[in-house]
Amino acid sequence: MRRIIAASALVAFGLAANAAAEEQDSVEAYNARMLGVGEKTRAVVEACEAKRRAGELSGEAAVVECANPDLLAAYVDARVLYLDLMKLWLAAKLDAAKKLDHGDITRPQHDLELADWRLKIANEEERRKKAAVDALAGHDPEPHTPACYALGSDKYCF
Repeated sequence: MRRIIAASALVAFGLAANAAAEEQDSVEAYNARMLGVGEKTRAVVEACEAKRRAGELSGEAAVVECANPDLLAAYVDARVLYLDLMKLWLAAKLDAAKKLDHGDITRPQHDLELADWRLKIANEEERRKKAAVDALAGHDPEPHTPACYALGSDKYCF
């Protein structure tokens, strides 16, 4: 009986160690996917910019509309952690591009608007990560009241 208990304990320990190793591999694999998605997204945007230079696309919004479907596909393929925030980023880029094309904002205002979105999204990612760590540690997450933003006809709350 003691051998069965000892063997069971060894198997349980082995499974736990294997699960921990797989989790570490998952973190490494995720980081590798994120590096890969960065390369893919740069290539997608460059291909659309090349189309603009060749005269196939005109305006900032056309370039963003060209890139967004492939960017979203790259994010999905890479299994990014917060896909909803990546979709928000793509919508924000398109919204700012349309404003720029229509003359509603200048290039510096466009760049500032996108910088503001990057900051909002990064803050939300950090808030979610902290809430996940708190939950794993058995702590209640900090209270959070979502903010909502309208981009085009869509509403985003986080």
